[in-house]
Amino acid sequence: MQYLITPLLEVLNPTNTVSRNRLLSFAIGNAEAEIYNCLIAKHVYYNNLGKLTEGGWFYSTVKDLHLSSGYAENAQKTAVRHLIKHGLIESELKGLPAKRYFRIIPDADKLASLLRSGEEAQEAIALKYDEELEKRKKRRYNRKHRLIEVTAFDSVQSVPDDERSKAVTNLNSVSGVDDTDSVRFIGNSGSFSTENACSTDYGGTRSGEVRGKTKDNKNQSNFFSNLSFSLHAHEEKFATVREMNDGMKTESKLSFLEILSAMGLGLDNWHYIYTRDPTSEMNLIYIDEEERRTKALHIPESFRSDSSYVLTALQYLSAYSNYAFDDDMKSMPNKNFIDITLKMLTEFIMADSFRFNGQSVRYTEVLDTLNSLIRENLLYDFILSFQYEWEKILREKMDSSIRNKAAYMKVCLWDWLKRWKIEEYNQLARLD
Repeated sequence: MQYLITPLLEVLNPTNTVSRNRLLSFAIGNAEAEIYNCLIAKHVYYNNLGKLTEGGWFYSTVKDLHLSSGYAENAQKTAVRHLIKHGLIESELKGLPAKRYFRIIPDADKLASLLRSGEEAQEAIALKYDEELEKRKKRRYNRKHRLIEVTAFDSVQSVPDDERSKAVTNLNSVSGVDDTDSVRFIGNSGSFSTENACSTDYGGTRSGEVRGKTKDNKNQSNFFSNLSFSLHAHEEKFATVREMNDGMKTESKLSFLEILSAMGLGLDNWHYIYTRDPTSEMNLIYIDEEERRTKALHIPESFRSDSSYVLTALQYLSAYSNYAFDDDMKSMPNKNFIDITLKMLTEFIMADSFRFNGQSVRYTEVLDTLNSLIRENLLYDFILSFQYEWEKILREKMDSSIRNKAAYMKVCLWDWLKRWKIEEYNQLARLD
C-alpha cells in the first residue's frame, strides 16, 4: 500500500515554503541559514526586475523580511549580525526615509568553507549520538545484569566469571531469587559496608543471647506483624479512601498519565520521549530514569488513598519495566526482588505508622525520606544496593535462624533506606 503525501505538498505550496541549506545550518545556525536564503531569493528577484542598485544592493525592511522568513525583529537583528560576521552579507541604512539595504557578498570560497565546517559539525553530532547510544546500551545492560562498574576508583578490578560471589540468594520466597542466581562485581567488592545493614537487636532471630540483650524482644520482632504490613497486603485495601488534596479525581481511578501528572511530570512535553501517550508502565520498557525525569518528581501524600497509585509511582521512579525485563519482554533474574522491595516500600507508605527500634515512624517520614532519595539519586540504584546488602546479611546469618524473613527484611529495608547515603559517604571517605 502506498502512502501519498501529494495533497500535503499542494497545500504547502513551494512558493510559500522557506528553505535553507542543511550544512549551512550546522555551520551558522538555523535562523541565519533561513534568513540568508531569503536574502538570496530577494537578490534574485530584484536582479530579474533590474532593480538592484550599484554594487548589487537591495532593500528589505523588518516587516518585509518578517513576512518572508517568519522571524521577527529581534531574531532578524541577531541573524543579520552573524551573517555579517561570517562575511556572507553587508547591511546599511540608506535613503530618506532610511531603509535597510543588503548586499550579498559573492565569495564562493567563503561559502564553501562554511559548508565544509557544517558537514564536519554534522558528522561530529552523528558520532556523538552513536557514542551516547552505545554508552546507554552498555549502562542499561550492566544495570539489568547487576554489573556494577566503579570507574572512579584506582582499585577497580573485574572479577572473572568463575569467581563470582557465592552469595546465599535463596530467600525462601521472600526475595524471589533462587540458588542459581549469582552476583558479579566489577570493582572492589568492599565498596559496600562490611557490617550488617540491620542489627540483631531489631529482633527476628532465635538467639538466646540476643533475647537477653533486648528488653522487649516480642515487640521488637513484631514491628511489621500487623495486617497492613502483610507480604500480600498490596492486594487488599490498605486504608479507607481519603479525600484527594492535589486536585485529583476522587470518584474514579486515576489513569497512568494522571498519576504521572500528580507526581509533577509535565505532560505537555511528554512526547520528548514517547510518540504516543503510555497507558501503563510496560509501555516504557526502553525508557530509563534520566529520560523519565524522575529527579524532578515526588510521591504526593494524596496517593495514600489507593495503594495502586503508590506502587505505580514507585515503579515509574525506579524505571521498573526498563530493569525488570529484557528487550524481549522476558523477566530479568532480579525481577522478583525488585517486586518485593517496591511492595514493601508501598506498605511503608500506606501504613499510618510502625515501630522501629522502639520508636514510632509515621508515613510522613517515609515519604520525606523517599522523596529526598529521589531528588538526589536513582531509586533503582538504591534497590540494587539493598539487594547486595540483604544477600550479605543472609550470608552472615547462615548459622542463625531468622524467625520471620518477611518482617526482618522490612526492618532491614527501612534501616538501609535511612543509612544508605551515610554508608555511601563513609565508603568514599575511606577511599579518599
